[in-house]
Amino acid sequence: GTGRGSGDGGSNPAATVYTSTRVKGRSAHDGRVTALQTTPDGLYLASAGTDGVVRVWDLADGRNMRIDFGYAPNDARKATQLGVSPDGSRLYHPSSDGDVLVFDTLGANPKSEK
Repeated sequence: GTGRGSGDGGSNPAATVYTSTRVKGRSAHDGRVTALQTTPDGLYLASAGTDGVVRVWDLADGRNMRIDFGYAPNDARKATQLGVSPDGSRLYHPSSDGDVLVFDTLGANPKSEK
């Protein structure tokens, strides 16, 4: 769960890779992380995991913003992709049941679009 240098043998002090599902010593998801996406302003990172949880992280301090998006079905066996609207107000998550969940990042209200 501790950071280590990136794939260059650890010689790049600016690069940190967090192994498994741990972010700065805290568990990011109960299960595999399947998608990551930064917001257009570069301030936040959204993550999705096989635990059915979507989280938003403050990139300045690694803090989980604790936004409750509700359950987001995700049994992906390989990486998926989250999307973020240009103004950062919407987060798009492809669910394992074929829907695309659209989250209002300001109010965290999931909507389903087929």
